[in-house]
Amino acid sequence: MKKLFGILFALSLAVYLCVYVFPNLYAQWQWSKSNWFGAVLVYSQRDVEGARFVADAYESVLQEEGVPYNKIEAGALIKLSAKAVADRVPALIFPEHIVQAAPKGLGAWVNKYLTAGGNVLVAYDVGVKNERGRFREKAELADIVGVNYIQVAQTNKRPYEAAYVEFTSPGKLDFFAITPGRTVRNLVISDINKEEAQFTVAVSESLSSLNPENVYAYAVTEQNKRYPALIVAPHKTGRVVYANLPLGFLKAHGEDMLLRLVLRAFLFEVAQMPHFMNVEDGLGVFVLNWHTYIRMEDANLSTKIREGYFRKNLRASIHISAGSYLRTPGGDYGFDLEGRGRGQAMTMAE
Repeated sequence: MKKLFGILFALSLAVYLCVYVFPNLYAQWQWSKSNWFGAVLVYSQRDVEGARFVADAYESVLQEEGVPYNKIEAGALIKLSAKAVADRVPALIFPEHIVQAAPKGLGAWVNKYLTAGGNVLVAYDVGVKNERGRFREKAELADIVGVNYIQVAQTNKRPYEAAYVEFTSPGKLDFFAITPGRTVRNLVISDINKEEAQFTVAVSESLSSLNPENVYAYAVTEQNKRYPALIVAPHKTGRVVYANLPLGFLKAHGEDMLLRLVLRAFLFEVAQMPHFMNVEDGLGVFVLNWHTYIRMEDANLSTKIREGYFRKNLRASIHISAGSYLRTPGGDYGFDLEGRGRGQAMTMAE
């Protein structure tokens, strides 16, 4: 029995070392030997495997936007010099879901990093749990962002509510470069149907350190409760952006806009992050994006073809819903790419 216990203990110790200790030691060694410069995504080993799609969403946008980035586990991060990190990393990104379980001391380390001139993006639910996965009374980075979010550990507190997002002024809407056509009533984010877009936001409590002028948008519930949704605030000699929105989750489920625009505002406006331009030769281009799905467009498309809207020196992307019907099989209103619409499609694509 003692022998079996010893074997099990040794196996458990080996697993612990391989999963939690060695990766952190390797990350610290790798950092000390590198002169790498860029943004850094922070994750928790406990959380990342269960929400890999969130990490993938952030990484895909960073790649598309031409931003050099690296990744580090939160436990390894706080063992590094905050000043040395700030000298080479102008932007630290803490995504939602993959760094819920944050090590004790992360808040103090981030405070030192900001003092050294770094910039931080905090999303949704960062640090709401301790290393054992238990909810804290106060999120580890609450004092940094000025909001205590997802108060699960407190009694009679619902952690989430549905809400729409309303900016506090046109200037603050423009700061995040919200896509034209994606607002209603001027300052409320809309869905593609031009209705108020509903998001799942964290029930939160503003702390006394939060300056209302730094709240760029509020999440407003059906009961007219208002929670900070987007915060941009100076902190020490750096700046903090907080998003009370599941940005990576939304991206992974088809809503790309908010993650992309929040990252762009944080990286390019706040952190002044150098990056590769994702256009050919670094020159701006105007791309026409045509969408067609219904035979009623036949006359319009024929006119556009005849008048030269589709030509080789004018870049265009063409999206066609190709079927012969719209919603009901057997109907006759679809584009019918394999039949009647084929000639038009080939002409547009030439």
